[in-house]
Amino acid sequence: MSKNQILYEKLTKAQEESLTLIQSLGIYELRALARVFGDTSPTTSKRNDHIKIVMDKIISGENIKPIPLRQGRPYKELSNIESILEELSAINGKNYTLKNNRLNQQKPSNVISFKDICFKQNIMEDLKSVRSSILAKGIVLKNDEGNLYIINEDNNLPALILNEDKNNIEKYDFITGSAKLIDENKNVYVMTEIDTINFEPKSSYTPSFIDASLILPKETLNIFNTDVKLGGRYVLEQSKFDNINELKLAVNRLKENDVICLALVANAMFEDKILLNSVEFNNVFTINYDATPQNYADKVDELINLITKLHGQGKSVAVFVKDILTIAHTLDANNKEITNYFNHSDKTVETIKELVMLAKACEKFSTTLFVTYDEREIFDPLYSSIIYKVSKKI
Repeated sequence: MSKNQILYEKLTKAQEESLTLIQSLGIYELRALARVFGDTSPTTSKRNDHIKIVMDKIISGENIKPIPLRQGRPYKELSNIESILEELSAINGKNYTLKNNRLNQQKPSNVISFKDICFKQNIMEDLKSVRSSILAKGIVLKNDEGNLYIINEDNNLPALILNEDKNNIEKYDFITGSAKLIDENKNVYVMTEIDTINFEPKSSYTPSFIDASLILPKETLNIFNTDVKLGGRYVLEQSKFDNINELKLAVNRLKENDVICLALVANAMFEDKILLNSVEFNNVFTINYDATPQNYADKVDELINLITKLHGQGKSVAVFVKDILTIAHTLDANNKEITNYFNHSDKTVETIKELVMLAKACEKFSTTLFVTYDEREIFDPLYSSIIYKVSKKI
């Protein structure tokens, strides 16, 4: 073992990832990181001292104090220290960034929100001049002006839903169709054709709401070499959706039984999207590797509301979630504070519980939840108590 490594016992998955990241840093990066985490003599401390200071703060869950201003020669801040802090923040669900912890912090620059986009009302003439169109799909949202729109999953750009299509479409429906670009400066599209609403052809879709009573899961399907009860909760013993062929067989079997199959994939890279598209889910909701904590919060909230909407339609659903603990830690980063005895923020715990409680069986429909499982995740109290202990292991 390298002399520059420190052994810790019973680290959580997030703490192990943090230690691996910290041990990979050069000495100048370590000094800068240790200073942020409270080292008062970063230039004279040894490498292992830097690592211990940072890891002790992370393991304790303690918030780091703002860096005090001091007289004398200013220290040189490394250009990449903020990216290191952002990565540690995402791993641990805390905000360690300099922007948050400086006494002389500057206000963050304004971020343009899709909710604030003003769509032009008279756009029919513009549409006539646009010949090419693209495929578009996404969950329906509503901005402050009352306009319905989607964020197209293929290019992450907004597409307005025209007034004549609003009769059967509501917020949190899932639609597919075609869109045309009407504003090149803002990359704003308009939906010109809507093919499906909530996985039904638009021509046959009728909004409805079924208020059904819960029952014990009783209908079973043999998938993953297991008799799976529709409406149950399951953890799949894999950190990723590694066995694509086995996963595809399970999805096909579920779809043959009129179950809509959805996937929520955190930390998604390009190759993840290609592989999971081959599984032929009804839809894969990916949260990209470079997504912000706010992106995570929005995506999870929209998916929960979509599935609730599908419940009201009486549709059976199977939800496959990859790396739910990464989702939880990133929600923590978005929620800022760790205030719950599960070592996560109260709001994060509520969101994960809401996601888990989507799994249910009713007389006419069900939702079945499958969550990936890594043995290191069992050390996280949220995963252990809220997911693992209420699920069956496959």
